[in-house]
Amino acid sequence: MPRSYTVKARVVPTEPGLSVARFTGLAPRRGNVGLALSGGGSRSASACMGVCRALSAMGHLGSLRAISSVSGGSWFAVAYTYLPERFALDTFLGGLVDDPSALRLCSGPGPEQLLDLDAGNFGAPLTKAAMDLAHILGDAVSDRLSGVPPHRLWTRQVGEDLLAHFDLASFTDEHLPAEFFAADAAMGERIAAENPKLPQRFHAVRRDPETRRAFLIVNGAMCVDDERGDKSLAPVQFTPLFSGVMGRGAGSLSGRPVGGGGISSHAFGGEWVLGEGETIEVLQVNPLGLSDIAGISSAAHADSLMERSIEALSPQLIYFSPSWKRPAGTAARFVDAGSLENTGVANLFAYEDIDKVIAVVNGPIGVTVRDDGGVVLDRQVAALFGRQTFEAGRGYPPFFDSRGERVPGEGVHDYADNQVFSDAKGEFHQLLRAMSKRVKDGAPTAVHQRLELVDNQRFAVRGGRQVEVLWIIQSETPQWEAKLQPAVRAALPPKFPNITTARTGLPARDVSLLAHHSSWVTMRQRAVLDAMFED
Repeated sequence: MPRSYTVKARVVPTEPGLSVARFTGLAPRRGNVGLALSGGGSRSASACMGVCRALSAMGHLGSLRAISSVSGGSWFAVAYTYLPERFALDTFLGGLVDDPSALRLCSGPGPEQLLDLDAGNFGAPLTKAAMDLAHILGDAVSDRLSGVPPHRLWTRQVGEDLLAHFDLASFTDEHLPAEFFAADAAMGERIAAENPKLPQRFHAVRRDPETRRAFLIVNGAMCVDDERGDKSLAPVQFTPLFSGVMGRGAGSLSGRPVGGGGISSHAFGGEWVLGEGETIEVLQVNPLGLSDIAGISSAAHADSLMERSIEALSPQLIYFSPSWKRPAGTAARFVDAGSLENTGVANLFAYEDIDKVIAVVNGPIGVTVRDDGGVVLDRQVAALFGRQTFEAGRGYPPFFDSRGERVPGEGVHDYADNQVFSDAKGEFHQLLRAMSKRVKDGAPTAVHQRLELVDNQRFAVRGGRQVEVLWIIQSETPQWEAKLQPAVRAALPPKFPNITTARTGLPARDVSLLAHHSSWVTMRQRAVLDAMFED
């Protein structure tokens, strides 16, 4: 039985508003650009590697101000942000091949070959047999028999099979995270010194003078009760500095409203027992680990395994809001961030010094144009404009009418409160029209928009700001495919690049193709990206 101990933690209220500068002291970077990396398992993780490979080649990766990630996007973002110095960044990202005709179905050195990945490349662990969903289920059963609690099985799998490849996860004899994480080495040492009972090992954000790391926001979702007593979800942010539900109005736990702020990340998951004001003491049995945040963000796979298991595998932690009265803490279940908001865009715009966002959407469907002219794209993008899932004959009906009444439709209940962009001037249909043209031209489905934010208290977004978004939606790209060698084109997996999320284990060929495709698509947006990063 693990022993509990107390740690000191800082309370981080949402007010007077969220900004990267408030928490890091970083001066504005060129353009104040954020990167949103969507969910989508290994498919998305591979594509995110390709996008960042292209941004690095353009010289923009180190100029990002923040990265907001979901699920598979979080697998990449966590590893990239905390990558130990013994791993070369160029190897981790992989080499850029901007001429698709140069790609070859062979093994050997060089980024052009598709059948091998360097051991230091991010995609390498995705190709292991251990990443196959059936293998993960088998490992989960084995871990359960070894005493791992059911609610820790998935986060442990993410730690062992993915993060441990980059020395970013290890566990105690009690199957708990053996390290915490911090914003830098100085902070990690200070936390360890102030809390001698805390595990003294920690992971610090990599300090790379050539490619400075952006502020990391890993998205999660917490199960709550809404005002009617029905089950709902509250958005969670996990960052190197703090973790918590930063918005308000999402619901309650044990009859108390959630949200309004967070606490120091090393203490998240424990019970508030002492202290008031800015510094409190939290009783816990382990620190929050990188395996926890990457696992919670991608817990849809735990849900799919749960359907075949007797016990619930979804992660559970103790939660309390800083607005509660101590002693405080109640058990909460956490689910995949994509069950609520799969793009990472909403939480990113909660930060008022993020003015422009590169939104990388790696969904299970791409962009298609129907025979009747209807344009179908990811339902999560539509939800950001207050729109429901596409329906033949209806298009994308709004979630709510002008009186605030819910409109019947195919929209998922948990997406109904995701709107962060105004659609008063038909902005969503402008996006659809632009995407339709890209599809008809066989071009990358990437569109730049100027939009206005609307208030969204659940995500702590303040309305009225004018922002820019470059949508990069991964979809079939005939212009890229036409440049491939015939043998490579024939090797594209079905529905490429929108291969099924259930394929957690991928061959090196598919990881490489996904990354090369997304990097090529991103490179085609260079003029727009260069302009976005200007002051």
